[in-house]
Amino acid sequence: MKYSKILFPVLTIAALALTALAVAAQGGKAWTNSLGMMFVQVPGTPVLFCIWETRVQDYQVFASATGRSWKKPPFIQGPTHPAVSVNWQDANAFCEWLTQKERQEGRLAAGQYYRMPTDAEWSVAVGLGNETGSTPEQKNLKIIDVYPWGNQFPPRRGTGNFAPFLNVDSFENTAPVGSFAANKFGLYDLGGNVWEMCIDNYEAEQEYRVSRESRGDAPRQRISRYDDEDDKRRCVLRGGSWCNTIPHELMSSFRLLSVPHPWEYISGFRCVLASVRKKEPPPVPLARSAEGKSVDLGGGVAMEFVFIRSGSFMMGESHQRHQVTLTKPFYMGKYEVTQEQWQAVMGSNPSKNKGARNPVENVSWDDCQKFLAKLNEKLPGQKASLPTEAQWEYACRAGSAATYCYGYGESSLAEYAWYLANSGGSTHPVGTKKPNAWGLYDMHGNVWEWCNDWYGEDFTSEQVDPLGPGHGSGRVLRGEAFNCGPASVTSSERDRFTPDGGFNRCGFRVVSVASESSR
Repeated sequence: MKYSKILFPVLTIAALALTALAVAAQGGKAWTNSLGMMFVQVPGTPVLFCIWETRVQDYQVFASATGRSWKKPPFIQGPTHPAVSVNWQDANAFCEWLTQKERQEGRLAAGQYYRMPTDAEWSVAVGLGNETGSTPEQKNLKIIDVYPWGNQFPPRRGTGNFAPFLNVDSFENTAPVGSFAANKFGLYDLGGNVWEMCIDNYEAEQEYRVSRESRGDAPRQRISRYDDEDDKRRCVLRGGSWCNTIPHELMSSFRLLSVPHPWEYISGFRCVLASVRKKEPPPVPLARSAEGKSVDLGGGVAMEFVFIRSGSFMMGESHQRHQVTLTKPFYMGKYEVTQEQWQAVMGSNPSKNKGARNPVENVSWDDCQKFLAKLNEKLPGQKASLPTEAQWEYACRAGSAATYCYGYGESSLAEYAWYLANSGGSTHPVGTKKPNAWGLYDMHGNVWEWCNDWYGEDFTSEQVDPLGPGHGSGRVLRGEAFNCGPASVTSSERDRFTPDGGFNRCGFRVVSVASESSR
């Protein structure tokens, strides 16, 4: 019978420190962060790898600082055991929080940030050569009979922490990080202990097909290979765990796929320290309240706008983060377009969840174009349009690089958003939650908001005034809706739908051209 170890031997800590020093002496970089996490350079990658999986003591600091709930496993763990019961969004939030914390402390430069490794980086770290394929799914098990410990199976005694059946170690569940020998790069537990999440999708993102029924009153339906909308991101897990026995699951090239939201007692994550090419620009200052405008739609109905000045920001999240510069200021709708505004312009109301001040929904991208054309006829000179995807995220962030417009952590989300936890399954009147720093309401939740762009897969290039690709199968949706969970209602979440389709979670807000002299 195996037993669990809770205390992390002092000699092991000393051995880990010596390993990092040895790597540094061989010409590699070694660095320790504010939580005592040790990082080394892995040749062939552009990042520093943490030498062990993120520990209980590391994640606990984050959970305490942000008020994040953390479901503990049904077995005892000490402070140096790997943190488990952590999903993909939790791990990503930890990396973003740690980045922000250490930038404020002056430990990181503006262009440095923490994230989980990519699947390709993890392969280099475990010692794999060139793999064929462009996605983790295509690379899965293309190299066989190669394990983190060598070419033989089962692993030798003392090789790592695996299932009791293999009789390799003396741990019943997880083991303290670094309990076994490091690989040639000074990295521990790349085989066994816990599955390690990578930041990639397992397969290329799936296309969405739209049913061809007549429009009528029935909304178009999204049809995907997944039952749950939140499951479209399939996470990559590498390395096996303390309960694995099957040979192919322990091969270095094996990828386990998982949806991002469940808590699992067999998976955790490892951090890397990465850098962007240019320093992140400073937050954009708050626009003056006098820089808004209001346009009269008739019948006592108005549409309010906030002036958004030009500037640069870091768009996207984690490995997709890239610098975007917007050279032209613009006006953005203070609220999502309401049903009374749609009625004033179009003379009808297609919404399912009725309410004059509720956002209009059940509208397609094409429907929005008809609204905008009539609005521009009604109010010549407005040059109203949908925001570009870059304009939308720039305005949503309002100078923040955090997960939400107000910062990190879900504890304050209900103050800013109507989402799964508080919406009651319906939209709500606009402007009843707190605005972001630039005075825009409901940028998180309530309804999805159409953007002007076609959805693009290339979302990592530094750009100036991006307009998206010239063609595609779906138009961009941003902000998520009243039925979405907190991990999705973020500043960077992206989705798409065919331009002729709409459902009762799709709405929009309007932008209008402006000049610097408008201020």
